[in-house]
Amino acid sequence: MCIGVIGTGLMGRLHAANLAFRVDGTELAAVCDIDRAAAVACAEHCEIDSSYDDYRDLLSHPGSDAVAVCTPPGTHGAITAADLAEYRVIRRRPPGRVRSRLRAAMARRSAWRRSPRPRLN
Repeated sequence: MCIGVIGTGLMGRLHAANLAFRVDGTELAAVCDIDRAAAVACAEHCEIDSSYDDYRDLLSHPGSDAVAVCTPPGTHGAITAADLAEYRVIRRRPPGRVRSRLRAAMARRSAWRRSPRPRLN
């Protein structure tokens, strides 16, 4: 499974390194951060070539099966909106504390579960 990481702060770098070097059966596809230099440094550390400064560019990276959102909690709502509807999303916290955002995220997740997806072994 190829996974992209959005956000290369402390937790993003940790998740990226774990995906690149420690988790069997996964491959780090690309990393993304609004700080381009941080994304490039993380990509170099993880020995990959792909780094982006816009998460929408990471989403167009070929072969990505899932996305780990490792950004501050206040940004999850905007990032996990319709852009991520076709991806498996891994996040550490709920997408927001406002009930309307939580309901919207749960509705998107429910719709995603009902749609046909290829099985990943």
